[in-house]
Amino acid sequence: MEQKRHPNVYLSLSTAINSRSPSHIALIRACAPSRILVESDYHDACDAPARTWDMACIVAETLGWPIEDSWEDKPESEWGVVRRLEANWRAFLKGGHLSPVKKGTAKERRRRDYSLDLVESDTEREGES
Repeated sequence: MEQKRHPNVYLSLSTAINSRSPSHIALIRACAPSRILVESDYHDACDAPARTWDMACIVAETLGWPIEDSWEDKPESEWGVVRRLEANWRAFLKGGHLSPVKKGTAKERRRRDYSLDLVESDTEREGES
């Protein structure tokens, strides 16, 4: 999957957006469990916690994760959806997800630099008009 090429990408799901599509379950299954986040995407802050919880429950059911009823210290292999989503959020906030992909060959860099030169020269010509 493309996650190796894009280590800084996380999938944040909401009932307001994603559950409209019948393929949202397949999307959850295709994503690395350590890259999943949930949110509400809802316009009313009063309903946001319930909407976020709904999506957390969908993720838990889809991936077979338990839903915690208490916050106990457990080994990571026994974590439920809340603990896993919290760990994902902390990793997302921490950042530093460096790409293992090379930045491109010298030829690709020259081609990219040339393309930027063309854009800049077009912009300069538009300013002269």
